[in-house]
Amino acid sequence: MSVCARSCSWMIVLAICAPQIGCDDPEATSNAAEQAATEEAPPVNELAGARVVATVNGKNIYERDVRYWLQHNTQGRQTDPTPEQHRNMLEAIISQELILQRATELGLDRNRQYQEGLMAKQAELDSLRRTAIRDLFYLHQTRQIPSPTDEEVRRFYDENAALIGTTYHVQHILKRSRDEIGDVRERLEAGADFEEVAEEPFASLPPSASRPWDMRSITWQQVPEPWRATLATLEVGAVSDVISGENDRHWIVRLVSKEEDPSITFETTREDLRRILERDALENLRSGLDDALRAEAEIDYVAQ
Repeated sequence: MSVCARSCSWMIVLAICAPQIGCDDPEATSNAAEQAATEEAPPVNELAGARVVATVNGKNIYERDVRYWLQHNTQGRQTDPTPEQHRNMLEAIISQELILQRATELGLDRNRQYQEGLMAKQAELDSLRRTAIRDLFYLHQTRQIPSPTDEEVRRFYDENAALIGTTYHVQHILKRSRDEIGDVRERLEAGADFEEVAEEPFASLPPSASRPWDMRSITWQQVPEPWRATLATLEVGAVSDVISGENDRHWIVRLVSKEEDPSITFETTREDLRRILERDALENLRSGLDDALRAEAEIDYVAQ
């Protein structure tokens, strides 16, 4: 089996696991996620996919190769092969491995397109490894964070009661690069209508469709964390400066209106506020860990 296919088989395994071990919602990081963060795998040679099912001129063919072949050829609809399927797929992989070995003897593995394809797949695998182990690391570290006490939640509510007890009608423009959001900001400053600019990426939506840029009435708990400090001081009708968040997300928001909602009380918001405090603590931990690890590391940037 080709190196590319072998890499992909590992990618499939990690891709299945990664969504289960990485999530920003504290509710989803309990139970199964906590178990994933602490459970140690057996030695690699004891994992089911590491079982050798054949050798070709001394080269091992693994159970994971057969299972990847099955997933690839059934578009993921089947994960457990029948004995006959297992044998047929194994024979197909052996044929591929024989061709790979002969092509390598001929030097065809030095082909530029082939090597570039391998490097691209290796970059995907490296990225997946970093992401999956990062999420496990964060989950491991979050065990150090105690859940906010009722007193801490109450104090947070009292300190922010005016904000928490208000609903907000917000419109926003989202861009994925600083240059794009900078261009939007210049247009707005030059007098462009906010809603017309916000609508441009959705011009093909039918008139009856909801407007993705218009969040209507949302509570303080529903306000995205990067917006909170801005909305706390933004006047009704005003447009914010650029707000930046994770994953190259950049917004400009407009506060259409806001009003007090007497139905919002400490009792109705207690658990939502607890989750906000947990998320904030997690973000602070992540930021602090990154700073600490960078301070300890030796990082050299190679000039291009």
